[in-house]
Amino acid sequence: MTCPQGNTPKDWIPTTDANGNPTIRIRFARSTCSGYEVLSLCTRATKDGRSLTLRANQAQHQVLREARQQQQTPQWKKRYAKRAGVEGTLSQEIRAFGLRQARYIGRPKTHLQHILTATAINLVRADAWLTGTPLAKTRISRFLALQPMAA
Repeated sequence: MTCPQGNTPKDWIPTTDANGNPTIRIRFARSTCSGYEVLSLCTRATKDGRSLTLRANQAQHQVLREARQQQQTPQWKKRYAKRAGVEGTLSQEIRAFGLRQARYIGRPKTHLQHILTATAINLVRADAWLTGTPLAKTRISRFLALQPMAA
């Protein structure tokens, strides 16, 4: 393994990812990369993050690379947009209408609550559409909100 400038890493650290899969973390020395004019070819990090994590199993790594490449295609993005719509609806149901927990005991009463909640969501959305209320912006984590300040 070498970087685009021909330097070799200082550490190869066997580790596991969040799901317990074996991975290898490759780290480059900070001093090695500090003077690059083409640092963007090596990493997206601006200060310390000159590292790369690979799957320990070559076949798993290849499948992951292919999946990431496929996610960049217009067909995949179009298909995923449907899921994003469903996720947004579920989020609205849970946050605005308390759908995570049923107010009643028993299947018939819980089913009635779901029907009434769905009706309420449709009414709220119809009202927003008729009054021209803009859609809410996508939430940004506090960490990402700090990013423009660091630049």
